[in-house]
Amino acid sequence: MSKQFYYQVMGEQVGPLSGLELRARAVAGDVTVETPVRVGAEGEWLPAARLHNLFDPSGRPISHAEMAQTQRNASLFQETPTEAAPRGGTPSLLLLNALSFAARVHHDQTRQDGETPYVAHAYRVVTILATVFGVEETEVLEAAALQGAVEDTPTDLDAVAEVAGERVAHYVALLSKDKRLADEEREQAYLAQLQEADIGVKLCKLADLYDNLRDAAALPKKSQTRNLRWAKQIADHFDPVFPDEWRHALELVQDLIEKTSGGLIH
Repeated sequence: MSKQFYYQVMGEQVGPLSGLELRARAVAGDVTVETPVRVGAEGEWLPAARLHNLFDPSGRPISHAEMAQTQRNASLFQETPTEAAPRGGTPSLLLLNALSFAARVHHDQTRQDGETPYVAHAYRVVTILATVFGVEETEVLEAAALQGAVEDTPTDLDAVAEVAGERVAHYVALLSKDKRLADEEREQAYLAQLQEADIGVKLCKLADLYDNLRDAAALPKKSQTRNLRWAKQIADHFDPVFPDEWRHALELVQDLIEKTSGGLIH
């Protein structure tokens, strides 16, 4: 279960909030370094400055986009970074757990057709990574299953880390857009964080694009065009420096863009 946070304003308690929601309140100025905050309804009240990675040393709140650029995705209520606890279970069990979690958090969502359960997309992206691209690393496959959990549901990174570990949570952060930003700024920030990410994150995104492109035939032309332009923008962004070992994955997406564009993009 994700941690729940509370804070005080003029003696009144606000909450419960997820870690992501608390971070948004800090960025908005509602929570300062001196604001009393606690984890859980029975936790000890502490100044918000004590929460790990909520504020930088100068007292400036750290945004979701900045967090996505770092490896430090430990719980907010941890005062110093520690190594992640060893994860139990076989690779297949870990992946099944991630897929089950994805099914739970996306349980009431559908794809753009309004009929297909959203979680089918998560399952297909994992399948594309494993059987089309040839990815075998379990944590990359887990991240693919969970990449929409933070961006598209109320789930926060603490919950992802509890299910799949800190590294997967870091991957999911990099795969999530910061929806507090204006559209153009959000897209550019997202492209920047993808460009700086390691190859596992890039492959997750390519598999996501590949499935979206294959799934777009029944959509209105406007939606198809938007999906194609976004896929091409990311593929072009990756192209100059993509490692040779995985270039086949990028080329598969580029080929699909070409085959499905049909004059929709230029």
